[in-house]
Amino acid sequence: CLLLLLWPLGLLSQNLKTGYLITSDYDTLSGFVGFARAETMAYMAKKNGEENFFPMEDLVGFQLEGDRFERHVVDVTMSNFPERRDVFLKVVVDGPVRFLEYEGSSLFGTMNTNHFLHHPGLEMPWLIPSNERQFKKQVANFFREQEDLYKEIKAGELTYDDLNAIVIRYNVWSMTVPPQDNN
Repeated sequence: CLLLLLWPLGLLSQNLKTGYLITSDYDTLSGFVGFARAETMAYMAKKNGEENFFPMEDLVGFQLEGDRFERHVVDVTMSNFPERRDVFLKVVVDGPVRFLEYEGSSLFGTMNTNHFLHHPGLEMPWLIPSNERQFKKQVANFFREQEDLYKEIKAGELTYDDLNAIVIRYNVWSMTVPPQDNN
């Protein structure tokens, strides 16, 4: 009987992947991680080591097989209505401007994907509008410093589907611009 109770835990350790957890105290625990339950992450320092469990609310980030996630409070669109939530966002592109992604299910069980832009000057990541007209206006304005990128977004040459390339291009450009002298 005891063997049957321990069997699921051993099965869990076989499903853990290389990664790390970042606790709310900003301790980084590297090793093997995975989802134990919907709101709990499993962690082992060594393969076949002792399993530890962390509630998601005790984490500020994690990496699982190369995909990095960070906790943010954001406005997500679920069933056409924005809703402020404390969620983990996937870091799609890192740099001066960061491209982040959230996937969650709506009230009706359908999966919704929300994309965000973030930089140090923003209090929280900005939800990118998927509506073509709003995208052209608002995203072009977000990247207005880079004139060519601004024009291409405004003209509709770069669209929502090009977000990854837009952010990478902006980040490469921003690293070549000399800092402004504020004197």
